[in-house]
Amino acid sequence: MKILSNIVNAVNVQLLMLRPSLRALVAFACVTVLTTAVWVVLLGVTLMAAVWGAWLAMLVIYFGFRIGYFSPRAFVQLPSDAKPYPHRIRKMPGNFQMKDWDDAQYVDVEEALEQLQPDERVIGIELDGTAVAYPLRSMVLREVANEEIAGTPISVTWSALTYSARAFIALDPDGEALTLAPIGMTMFNSPLLESENGTQYLQFTGEALIGPDAGHQLQHIPCINTTWSAWQRAWPETEAMSVEGMPERDVFEPYYATDRAGLFQQSAKDKTLPNKDIVIGLVGLDGLGASESVVYSAHVLRENPLLNASLAGAELLVLCERGSATYCVFDRLVYLNDGASSARVLTFESTANNEYRPNRVVARGGEEDDDEGGTPDAEYEPWTLRDLETGSLWHAISGICIEGELEGTKLRMLPARNGFWFAWNKIHSDIPLANGTEVGSDG
Repeated sequence: MKILSNIVNAVNVQLLMLRPSLRALVAFACVTVLTTAVWVVLLGVTLMAAVWGAWLAMLVIYFGFRIGYFSPRAFVQLPSDAKPYPHRIRKMPGNFQMKDWDDAQYVDVEEALEQLQPDERVIGIELDGTAVAYPLRSMVLREVANEEIAGTPISVTWSALTYSARAFIALDPDGEALTLAPIGMTMFNSPLLESENGTQYLQFTGEALIGPDAGHQLQHIPCINTTWSAWQRAWPETEAMSVEGMPERDVFEPYYATDRAGLFQQSAKDKTLPNKDIVIGLVGLDGLGASESVVYSAHVLRENPLLNASLAGAELLVLCERGSATYCVFDRLVYLNDGASSARVLTFESTANNEYRPNRVVARGGEEDDDEGGTPDAEYEPWTLRDLETGSLWHAISGICIEGELEGTKLRMLPARNGFWFAWNKIHSDIPLANGTEVGSDG
């Protein structure tokens, strides 16, 4: 039986490698021939056998289309795969995207304060002193924003189905700038984004799966999912993508509040966390040149919001600002005089102002944070930290020292990747889940 199963699997993989139309034609021919042969052997009626064979083949093809067997495929090797497997590409139903997705307008902070609500979720990115906020209610329709910040071409992306914000340096394998565009196709519930030469990148990982540059990995750069109020307080001179003509709120908020694991149901195999728990992970300790990876549950981080972590020789500061439901990771190694001789590792503790407050962000099990003990009318106050070595005061979200001996020093933010557990567990099932207490914590 095992030999037969291996033969069937091998034949199936060979079929899945074919183009959808050719795959359907081969399947139709095989079913027709096999059914006709059986009818001829049993009844000896050739014409009737051929008719019944063709009819059964059409029925098989019909149900094959219904279950997606004849969908386009792309070879991906997940941790659970022994070798690369042709996983299914799905088309997003309906029309979730904007026709003029690349026609984005930007406003200064004064105009943004008039357009955006304080608790509105945004993707925030800061590069060489230039800060930009991308409201989710715009990004949910656009999926991608291609910009040049401080002379660097970048692509800021958002997947509502997997709750993943990703920012990349937008360069092809030859070092030339590229532009990513939404195409209405998904894999593992994550959008596929296409460059000018037809290469398709998976938003969740930034890896090119299909096309001339298949195998190319875009470089991740830090971005965070936070509130407009928190981002604006961290970067007072920020710009923001305009929401003129956009819906009044994120149209996917009802989806966030359900337990549905993606538009195309994709429950996590590991039931350690609920499907829609948010997780924050570092893959290969992004930016530190180490191979180790780690992922944290947002639910655990809300209980232990400050972690001075040591992992594979890297010194990490993992933070959860409860007041804005913001998660970020910094390198605790700082250089005081731009030289290796002045490098020192800091250890942090929390000051006040890290209380829960209601906001529109997904919590454990798809519920909102209103039951976490926050005060409904509480004003947002930025969370501050203090390092034990010098007693200096630091702003948690920006990583900038705002008072004390190290004033003006900035911690390096690492490109931590957020997302729903069901999506993370599918793509990164080999990365260990940290419990948040092994490395010490301070709320």
